[in-house]
Formats: sequence, C-alpha cells, structure tokens
Amino acid sequence: MSHHIRMDVLDDMVRSYIGRVRETSADMTGYLQKCIREEELRDDHTDTEKAAATLEEQLRQLQAELKVTKAQKIRDALRHPEDAELLDETYDALGKDLANRITGVRNQMTLNSGKAGAMRKAARIAHTVGGVLIFGTGVCPCYRITRIL
Repeated sequence: MSHHIRMDVLDDMVRSYIGRVRETSADMTGYLQKCIREEELRDDHTDTEKAAATLEEQLRQLQAELKVTKAQKIRDALRHPEDAELLDETYDALGKDLANRITGVRNQMTLNSGKAGAMRKAARIAHTVGGVLIFGTGVCPCYRITRIL
C-alpha cells in the first residue's frame, strides 16, 4: 500500500512553510536588531573599566615606590659606605621585586583589555541570527524559536 500526495497539496504546504519561515525570521531579525541597539546603549562593561582604573592606580603606586626605593638606596649608600655590599643586595632584591610586580600589573592590564574586547565580540555574536542558531533559544529568553510545522 503506497501513499500518494497530490502535487497541488504539496505545493501549498511548501508555500505555507516558506511563508511562515519568512514571517518568523523577519520577526526574529527585528528583535535581534533591537537587542543589539539596547546592548550598545547599555554600559555592561563598567566592571572591566573599574578594574582597568584600579590596575592603572596600582601601576602608578608601584612605579612611585620603585623611584623612592632607588633614591633611598643612594641616600643609604652615602650615609653608610661601610655597608655598601649589604645595601646593594637588599635594594637590588627590593628593586627586582617591584619590577616583577610592575610587570605583573602590566600583564593584567593587557589581559583586562583583551577580555573587554572578547566580551563585546561574544555579545555581538550572541545577538545575531547565527548566534541564535548556534547557542539556541537561551540567547534571548523572551523570544522563542518555535517549530513551524
């Protein structure tokens, strides 16, 4: 026993399906464009900006501390020339420690700026049609992709 579908019925079903897809995709595209506009207006990156400001302040403080340490080394060397070797070792260790901390803060600043860019890029991808297809309906919880048939 075979099942036959008339061509006119099949054509009507395909046309109806294509119409539904067109309507749904137009609604979805409009909604996603609205999400992108709202995201551009919103300032979700204040945490990253606060972290950048904190890191810049730490960098300034460490650089100032390094300058003070070098100046103090010179003063101590002039006051106590007999302890020059001990003073050199002590201040060299302090200088290396501060230089390492400055390098660490600079690395954190680089990572922080890269993180902010990556977050913006991920947010943009998530709000595109491709993002919805990749990440599913969880991207925009108030808009559900439903089965058309």
